[in-house]
Formats: sequence, C-alpha cells, structure tokens
Amino acid sequence: MENKYGYIINKESFTLGDGDVIWDFVKTNADGSVTSYDGIETIRDLSTDPSVTIIGNANTFSNWKNEFNPIETED
Repeated sequence: MENKYGYIINKESFTLGDGDVIWDFVKTNADGSVTSYDGIETIRDLSTDPSVTIIGNANTFSNWKNEFNPIETED
C-alpha cells in the first residue's frame, strides 16, 4: 500500500495511528505569505476523517507544497 501525505486540520480531534508520522512544515502561498501546517504521512485511509486533508502520494504532496515556491533542480 502506498503512503499518503497531507496535513492535520484539527489536532484535538485527530487520533494518531500506528505507523503515522507527523511533522511541521510551511507552505508558501500565491501572495508570498506562508502558512504553517502539521503534516502527516500514513498508510491508513483517512478520506472520511474531517480532521485531516490528504493531498496524495509523495510526488503529488511535494508538488502541492511547492506550488508557489518551486524547488530549484540542476539539469
């Protein structure tokens, strides 16, 4: 099963499961401001949990997180 990545909306109502990994990160917004998040990596299906927003797999999450702050890569 592929890991899914997202962020926790409500830490008070979220229940951490076995194997879940959480971390803090910031995302740059379109206007240049930043928003702080509590990230989550999980193998659980949290699609019906209103305290979490799942973005997708690692690549989809990275693209979302860096949408307005692209990662510089060397060719």
